[in-house]
Amino acid sequence: MRFIHIADVHLGYHQYGLDARFDDFGQAFRWAIEWAVREGVDAILIAGDLFEKSTVPPQAYLQAATTLGRARDARVPVVAITGNHDRARYLDQISWLDVLAEEGYLTLLQPALTKDAGGADGRVPTLTLWDGHRGGYIDLGELRVIGVPWGAAGPWWPRLVEAIRSLPRRRHTVLLAHTGLEGEMGNRRGGLSYAQLVPLRDCVDYVALGHFHKPFERDGWIFNPGSLEHCAMGEHNWKKGIYDVVLDGEGFTARHVASSPRPFFRESLRVDEYRTPAALLEAVQALAHERAGRWSADGRAPVVELALEGTLAFDRTALDLIALQDALRGAGDLLRASIATDGLALRGMEVADAERLPRDVLERDVLCELALNDARYAARADDWVETMLAIKDLALRGATPEAIVETLGERMATMEEAKDHGD
Repeated sequence: MRFIHIADVHLGYHQYGLDARFDDFGQAFRWAIEWAVREGVDAILIAGDLFEKSTVPPQAYLQAATTLGRARDARVPVVAITGNHDRARYLDQISWLDVLAEEGYLTLLQPALTKDAGGADGRVPTLTLWDGHRGGYIDLGELRVIGVPWGAAGPWWPRLVEAIRSLPRRRHTVLLAHTGLEGEMGNRRGGLSYAQLVPLRDCVDYVALGHFHKPFERDGWIFNPGSLEHCAMGEHNWKKGIYDVVLDGEGFTARHVASSPRPFFRESLRVDEYRTPAALLEAVQALAHERAGRWSADGRAPVVELALEGTLAFDRTALDLIALQDALRGAGDLLRASIATDGLALRGMEVADAERLPRDVLERDVLCELALNDARYAARADDWVETMLAIKDLALRGATPEAIVETLGERMATMEEAKDHGD
């Protein structure tokens, strides 16, 4: 038995507002599915976040349907779960993953919630066999796949563990879960601990995670492939790809197969020695000229960010970021050039020498801390972080105030509905 394990595809992500990046995410997914079909695998498992957001653009749905259609035509079953990005909005009631499932492109696993006074919120999760429309697990020959979508790693987890352990044994069992694992991304929150997974060690052979975009393995048992593409500049030096898993009577072997994301480069430049804006501009031009060969080696136009660090020797208002971006572009065909200034300090103030987190990771962590420290938002901290980042993204794209208010209202309604149901 052989399957591939994919996660965090993020179809429909119009990163930086660029059509080329929208296409990149679609092409990465097509590569993964075509690789699986060509290799003759027995199943394709998608551990959440197939889509970037719940409101899926028509072209992104076509990317998904066309690509998944290749697996369907080859009779390779696709099993998926819902991630935090592709959950249904309250007003829609069903997600686009549900639509793909109804159209026969994939099997969407979801534990049912039944009323029980003994549950954490008056309900308990139950696992039923996929019946063609719904179910918490599916049997594919000797392989059983149990699906745990985003949000299950909460008050229901102990009862969900009981439900998994109570299932009759299969020769091979895979737990497909969209959740992080504590300790794999520094202090980043949002996931299960290893101790919470350990009770499943004797009944689950392979834990297939999604959610964190960085690949990792834990204890030869828990695997996270990472995303297929760079979803943020902070991921520029992370491997991207899928797991190719072969099951046999002795156990399994898992091999990480690298995808080919568009090149992302983060460069840095100390500014302290440049006494004038012109001198700094010349330094950026020289750096771009020196790095041009490496940036263009892939053949695709790269995304380049230059982080300015240290203390400016001239007034901050004289810093011409547009001119510096143009200097980067002068090195060749760049898809995007940007200047990061969060590492700069005012004159007379010291710059910490400690290693800085990537800006996007730091931003997410700060927002999470703000939410967790406010009783009004702590219970749904991750949802509020996603909401704040979505609003920021809309603002940067130049969305109208009406569109921003509408999006905020929709997300708040979704959280309120989840609260009413104890999610």
